[in-house]
Order: sequence, then C-alpha cells, then structure tokens
Amino acid sequence: MWSSKPISGSMMRFGVLMAGLGLLSACANDGEKIAAATPAAPQAPAPDYATATEHFAGLQRAGLSARYADFARHLKPSDPKTVTDALQRSFRGGPFDVYTRKYAEKDSSFQRLVELRSTSGRLYLYVELDRVPGGWVVSDHDLSRRGSAMLARL
Repeated sequence: MWSSKPISGSMMRFGVLMAGLGLLSACANDGEKIAAATPAAPQAPAPDYATATEHFAGLQRAGLSARYADFARHLKPSDPKTVTDALQRSFRGGPFDVYTRKYAEKDSSFQRLVELRSTSGRLYLYVELDRVPGGWVVSDHDLSRRGSAMLARL
C-alpha cells in the first residue's frame, strides 16, 4: 500500500545515495571484466648487463678464476650443464683466458667472437646481446672448437 505522505528530504538523499552506490558497483564490475578481457602489453625484458663491456668483464673474471658455473650464467643457457661440460672437457677444471677476436655492433645488438684458451685447450664462443631499456640481455650464444665456424656468424 502506498502512503500519501510526501517523502522527507533525508529519505530522498538516502534513496539517491543507494542508487549512486548501485551504479558505482555496476561500473566497477564492468571495469574488472574489461581489464580481465584485455591482454597485458608485453613487457621488455629486464637488462642482464648495463653495458656489453660489463658482460665481457664478467666472462673474463669467471674464466680466469675457473668458475665454470658462473661463466655459464653469463650466457643464460637453457641448459647450463652443456656449457660447464664443454669447459671441463677443454680446460679440465683449470682457469682459462678470455680474448675478444672480433665484434660487431649494430643499433640494437652486439655480437662478439671470443677465444677461450689455456695450456690444456681452446674453445671459441659466439655471444649476442640485444639492447633493451636500461642495458643489454643475452639473446644467443654458441661454443665450438672450430673458430672459423664461429667467425662466419659475425
């Protein structure tokens, strides 16, 4: 049954407030649905190194101190054991020196051919770095006993 009494001002404000809250709630839920349906923009990878020189210095320190696992980490391999096994076969647990044979720098990438050598063996390393905001990331590497094959990659 309806009353013929007029609605008081406070009741009117309460009704408007409830209607407003209902609208806000509906908008918030639609916003969540839109956000969930919209794919996030791909993020650029975080830099591994500030400079290509910093990357090379890390390789050199790890080689000279015979820290094969650290050397492998600088290359970001999918299977670090393959790198450490190759180093072990060539250098038998001992230190090795790291020399740059050749490099090429482009706007967004840096390629380096590195000779790893000691009295017990020699390996060649090809490594490629890509520029990202704030520095460089390792994008590719390859180890081989054949320097000529590696040189062809540059």
